[in-house]
Amino acid sequence: MPDEYENQYFLDYKWWNLEELSASREIFVPGKISHFLIDLVNGIVPDTPIDVGI
Repeated sequence: MPDEYENQYFLDYKWWNLEELSASREIFVPGKISHFLIDLVNGIVPDTPIDVGI
């Protein structure tokens, strides 16, 4: 549950599919989630840590 401070900025919940994530102009955290999530869903797991744009 968001606290009182978070409620000032939180507007809504939404489930995103991969296409929506890739096409959206919304700000996501981590910032590069759509790029790496597509690979992960397709079974492509990096061998080394990656910069996900936090």
